[in-house]
Amino acid sequence: MIKVEEVDDVLVIKCGSEVNGRVLYWATLYYYKNLVIDTGCLHTAHEIKDFFHSKAVKVILITHYHEDHCGGTHVFKQPVYAPKKIT
Repeated sequence: MIKVEEVDDVLVIKCGSEVNGRVLYWATLYYYKNLVIDTGCLHTAHEIKDFFHSKAVKVILITHYHEDHCGGTHVFKQPVYAPKKIT
């Protein structure tokens, strides 16, 4: 499930999988001027891909490596920028 809200020039996209008709955990990503910030969870990746199909996305920015922030990165073909992963 995806819910979208516009705040000024930013689209705030909340995504999550439904269990018994309700979402237990929402992940949030953002779209601003051809930039996607974070990509949501793996289990919502194809919904996110469908949502961005008609948008002009030029670059993806991942804030950090939690699954709810980078799990959908693989569905995008645009360049992805992320912080250096510390092991």
